[in-house]
Amino acid sequence: MFKINLEVPSSEVFLALRKKAGMGPRSIEGAEKGLGRELFSVLLEHVPTGEIVGM
Repeated sequence: MFKINLEVPSSEVFLALRKKAGMGPRSIEGAEKGLGRELFSVLLEHVPTGEIVGM
């Protein structure tokens, strides 16, 4: 079961999800600069484990 959360990911979660998706690396400073400036943000949470599996 999954739950959609209306929130911005932490920079650590953002970078971890990028890596798992095979996307190029970003610096933590770059992630922190950009996060929170989007129009809309959601996180997909795997309820049994609490793990964020998508955004």
